[in-house]
Amino acid sequence: MAIAVTDIAPKAERVAVAPATRARSTLARVDYADVFVIAIGSRPDVTATDCARAALEGATTGAGRAVWSALSTIGVLPRGSAADEVIAGWAVRRSDPDVALLAAEARIGLAAELLFERQRNRLLWATFVELDTPLARVAWAALAPIHRRVVAHLLEGVNRTV
Repeated sequence: MAIAVTDIAPKAERVAVAPATRARSTLARVDYADVFVIAIGSRPDVTATDCARAALEGATTGAGRAVWSALSTIGVLPRGSAADEVIAGWAVRRSDPDVALLAAEARIGLAAELLFERQRNRLLWATFVELDTPLARVAWAALAPIHRRVVAHLLEGVNRTV
């Protein structure tokens, strides 16, 4: 049985962190950054915040639950004011049709931001992490490989849910 190219789900791809992407972070210092992109087609009715919500609130896979469990274990808390919208524990710091910037902090000295950006026919998901303590560095060293696998998986799920 032949499979048409249009039947193959797009795959997330890790790409280099462009200076313009890194500049969107509001962290005092970026100690870790990664960027994944996926083709999503022309969907002008779907905002970057819609994509963030689909990715993060759709984290019901075993891997997704494991990451959220690990994040809650290290004390990840929304980073923002009480007036901020929150998506899956992440405070929405900026939201416009093409860009959503979410933030959270962990009590162990880790601050993180997730950037979702609509770019023509693709979606970019960047992660920025600031590590302020030795414990944060050790925790992130253990979480980073899992994070990368889960981000790619969740990003691939966005097409199915938006």
